[in-house]
Amino acid sequence: MKRIFVLFLALLVLLPQLPIVSQTASAESLDPYVVNFSTSNNLTASSDSTVVPGSTGVDSQKFVLSGSGWNGAFYTDWAKHDVSSYNTLEFWVKGEAGDEALLINVSDGTNNYSANIQTPYDGSWEHVSIALSDMTGVDFTQWNSITFTSNTSTQNTTFYINNVKFSYIEPYTGPQITVLPWNGAQSALSLTFDDGSDSQLDYAVPALDAKDLKATFFITETAITGSRKDEWKMLPLDGHEIGNHSKHHYLPSANPTQAHEKTFDDTLGYDETVAAQAMFEQELDTSVKAYAYPYTNNDPYLVKYLRDTHISARGGWGDGTHFMKPSHKPNWMNISSHFSWGEGKFDSDYKKMVDNVISQGAWTVFTIHDVGANTSLPLSEMNLLFEYLDANRSSIWIAPYGTVSSYWRAQKTIEKLTPNATPTGTSYTWDVPAYYPDNVNLKVKVQDGDGYQLVQNGQAIQPDADGNYTISFGAKSLELTNEPQTDTVPVTTQAYDWGRVKIVGGGFIPGIIFNEKEKDLIY
Repeated sequence: MKRIFVLFLALLVLLPQLPIVSQTASAESLDPYVVNFSTSNNLTASSDSTVVPGSTGVDSQKFVLSGSGWNGAFYTDWAKHDVSSYNTLEFWVKGEAGDEALLINVSDGTNNYSANIQTPYDGSWEHVSIALSDMTGVDFTQWNSITFTSNTSTQNTTFYINNVKFSYIEPYTGPQITVLPWNGAQSALSLTFDDGSDSQLDYAVPALDAKDLKATFFITETAITGSRKDEWKMLPLDGHEIGNHSKHHYLPSANPTQAHEKTFDDTLGYDETVAAQAMFEQELDTSVKAYAYPYTNNDPYLVKYLRDTHISARGGWGDGTHFMKPSHKPNWMNISSHFSWGEGKFDSDYKKMVDNVISQGAWTVFTIHDVGANTSLPLSEMNLLFEYLDANRSSIWIAPYGTVSSYWRAQKTIEKLTPNATPTGTSYTWDVPAYYPDNVNLKVKVQDGDGYQLVQNGQAIQPDADGNYTISFGAKSLELTNEPQTDTVPVTTQAYDWGRVKIVGGGFIPGIIFNEKEKDLIY
């Protein structure tokens, strides 16, 4: 009996120290549930001693992908667990080169949640936090596994994962900002034209200008070496965008047999991306931040240069959807797009695409080549599409590809920030990549901010009639404060750097930034 009593006392001492995952556990006393690396598929995996903030003491894992196709890293305890007392899945991730695209899959063995994860552009560690409430469909009383996968072709990809854990994080209740998707509109749509053909200047540009629709023209070297260079040079002055479609429009190939096919190496990859970008900027006197892959082929020898120089790159099918909702986690180096085709009709095809993007509150991208008779977009269908877009302006933000992708990428950056408490309220700080346009404005709302002012660069920003604020992403910080500010700045509309402002009567003013609706300056 004495031995039993001693064992009973020992259990009383030990039980509180045992990790317990229980649906009724106290949130305040709930220790994180650390998920260990288990195995990998077609990866070279090894432990890495790199220390990351908030480390749980578990070594990070280094994964090297050297094969082709999808490869994965698995985190699981090989059994179902009840983790429903937690409210957050956290982990740290980085890539060897930066901007690696991963796919995370969380499963209960039957139901799955998937999302894209982009590693930081500069190869640094990033903390990723996903609310369990966002992973709809997964039964967290039966959680089973977490998988990180990546797709590669000819170039090795290396990424690191650390501190995968379920946590309970007390909800933040102070004042905070929320970015309005699509510049405050219900949806967004971008018209893009490839190859810089004469028919685009002859037919598409006049039709766009007649409706005051702004588009992106992805050009190649032929646009600046031909006789119509000055016409391409004028497009940014009218609010259109020039994009990079490579220098020669080569098709990456392992065994090239045609004149337009080339085996890609680093030199050719650089020439077709960074060198082409610099050439277009110099020759057309405009900023070029968006790329479109020739033949939609996102070859890794192109991607390795694009991710440090371009805000995003347009592909074809992209990462699986033509209608990208605000919650979607995109692969910035492979944004999807719709292609127009000769047999496509407005009533049966293009109208439905526009209706779908409005109903889904998403962004979609149209890719068009030649326009006119016997082309990918006959004039009759093009005019019907432009008329329909014009009639639905109240529901769609119709803007160039680079403008929308810059706004969305800035929005994603702000959404990942953790508010910092200050003596007078809350502050936010963020980094802006060197290649990012310096004039991107975001529309935001302030939540739980009665009595607070929104301040950037020491100046209070006034809300518009709808209670929305316009903030500068390039400012890299903002503050919500209950301390009165004497300096204020007025609400501004979305600004674009067209590079030059034309003066009525002749001549140009270089480097002027002005509002979209204020393009006529008379001197």
